[in-house]
Amino acid sequence: MEKMKKTGIKHNALLQKFFNQGWSPVLIGVLILGLTICFAEPAFRSLTNLKNILTQSAVTATIAVGMTFVILTGGIDISVAMNMFMLMSLMHVLQQLGIPVALVFLIILVVGSFVGIVNGFLTCIIGIVPMIATFATMAITRGIAYILIENKMVIPDHSLRFFGLTTIGNTTIPLAFVVVAVMVLISSYLLKYTRFGRYVLAVGNSRSAAKESGINANLICFFAYAFCGFCTAIASLIYIGRLGAIQTDAGYGMEFTVIAAVVLGGTKLSGGRGTLLGSIIGCIFLTLIENGLNLLEINGFYYDVVRGVVLCLAVIVEVISINRKEKQLADLRRQRFQET
Repeated sequence: MEKMKKTGIKHNALLQKFFNQGWSPVLIGVLILGLTICFAEPAFRSLTNLKNILTQSAVTATIAVGMTFVILTGGIDISVAMNMFMLMSLMHVLQQLGIPVALVFLIILVVGSFVGIVNGFLTCIIGIVPMIATFATMAITRGIAYILIENKMVIPDHSLRFFGLTTIGNTTIPLAFVVVAVMVLISSYLLKYTRFGRYVLAVGNSRSAAKESGINANLICFFAYAFCGFCTAIASLIYIGRLGAIQTDAGYGMEFTVIAAVVLGGTKLSGGRGTLLGSIIGCIFLTLIENGLNLLEINGFYYDVVRGVVLCLAVIVEVISINRKEKQLADLRRQRFQET
């Protein structure tokens, strides 16, 4: 009898720990949504579609890794989609000039990181509001992309599609999925077990308190934006393989998908709390919605509606949570004041 009670207490503790995680609601949503689509459309269960989901979510998940770091510091980057568009256009131009593919990939990683560095300089060093600074770089990178492809659709060389088309051995596991998994593992280690990760969370919780503790908050935010640019560059290597053609609307709206996925995964928009695992689960959830709509032959514009609603609801929940905590803190202070 005592053993049964102890087992029950242990199970209750595990369930409570699970539901206390910021990403637990969206994980439940992924399971329910996946089962629903499985019954509604048998094609969803095919290995080909599973491969499509993994590759499709790999793009947003890769950017989400960098975006999580940025949002954890209390910032935001809305330039990622157009940065990716510019990088894909640059890949095509460099390849047309006869530059070896390996060198093209290396240049793309450098240029993508440079855009992140520019964002970090504008927001963290100069002090421009993140939304305004990254909106400016979004416009600049979009303009450069149009100039590079002369505002028309272009077909990239097959060699540039390596990361988006390659699978591991004879399996159906996409190389892109492995790349994302490695990035998530390394980034999770950085966030959880290194001084840099602790500083990122500290800056997001309270920048002023972090500065008083001797943390260079501006430098931490700067590196977060630079890392986001690097992640966007890797995403562009995957995305160009998926597309097969670079169109003038490539990546349109993806920044909102990434931000929605990160917030949906439990990361606070105000910074200081969140996990990379939650961000990845959020990406999978939104990818399942898009994939399900395509399989059920529902107009793709409904996805924009769903994405907007999800982001709006996530922000509302966060605002309610912040207001509730502030009210509890005010009540506690009032109680202490009355006792004295």
